[in-house]
Amino acid sequence: MSARRICRRLLAGTIALAVAAALLWAPRAAVSDAAWIDPENSSAALTAIALQPPQSTAVTLCKRPGLTETGNAFSIQWRWPASMPSPPAEAATTWTINGVALVPVTSGPVAGVYTSTFTVAQLRSVTTPVVERTYTARASTRLAIPGGSAWTSATHRMAQMVAPAVAGDPTCQVLAGP
Repeated sequence: MSARRICRRLLAGTIALAVAAALLWAPRAAVSDAAWIDPENSSAALTAIALQPPQSTAVTLCKRPGLTETGNAFSIQWRWPASMPSPPAEAATTWTINGVALVPVTSGPVAGVYTSTFTVAQLRSVTTPVVERTYTARASTRLAIPGGSAWTSATHRMAQMVAPAVAGDPTCQVLAGP
């Protein structure tokens, strides 16, 4: 046997002994109460639901957001969907009008119905009232778990206002669907 071959075998044997020693004297994992076969966790039920957006019920205020008007302009009544009979405190409704996020004043519930009101200034911030404008309000439900994740429902068209630029009353309607 050549000297080179003997050196290779000695090196391989030394490496094998070092690996074996590391495995034998390596620190063990700490003792824990967790186990994959824990009967309490292995028998838990999992319930999943699809997070639904709020449902619009009526438009109670429909005022043209012209250049000289002030105050409230657009109020939408809505309720939580039946799949959320008692929404947790972590549930919130997020609003957009024409794609711009706005925060209306929301009151309620009265008999399960909430009212969200947008001001003239908020609507003017979305567009300028030079020509007839259409304001489409959309809402979604956001559910945040403290210290965890957050989920948002699909966006739902809630209501729409078509407002003349200079004079005349706007028309408002409740919408249903995406």
